[in-house]
Amino acid sequence: MQRMVFFVVALFIAMSLSTVHADQKQQRQEVLRYLKSGQEPQVKDAMWATDFLLKIGVFDNGSQRDGFADYVCLVLAEHGMSGQSIRIEIIDYGSVVRGENWKVLGGAECK
Repeated sequence: MQRMVFFVVALFIAMSLSTVHADQKQQRQEVLRYLKSGQEPQVKDAMWATDFLLKIGVFDNGSQRDGFADYVCLVLAEHGMSGQSIRIEIIDYGSVVRGENWKVLGGAECK
């Protein structure tokens, strides 16, 4: 009987975690869709490098991009992703296109 209760509890936990992960995956996809939609004209590309690292490509205009990274944290919050400790890195899209090392122009830690 104890084994059965343990199995049911373990199955419930696994299903709950699977649902949470699926929701987070959908939220990440929605954020990418928004960033790539043209509503943020400076964004040339964006990708989730990991579940907790969002890289956003913009052209380098010589300015620091920490403020834009902070703004992206607000975008994440609007998409239900606050409180997940996500790192935003704004990278030089031109360096990526040229095949050079990625140059980080700014960043933020979203809490």
